[in-house]
Amino acid sequence: MEGTCPRDGEMTRMSIPMRYSPDDRYAKYRRALMEQLQRGRNKDAGY
Repeated sequence: MEGTCPRDGEMTRMSIPMRYSPDDRYAKYRRALMEQLQRGRNKDAGY
């Protein structure tokens, strides 16, 4: 897969999520980031 689309020149992205791996070293960081983002949205909404 190329990094940019040959038609419109935009960045390409994967259409499927990453495959689950029990050996994923960065899973705890992704979960912490998602939790932090969710808390930020709730704070903005007044919860």
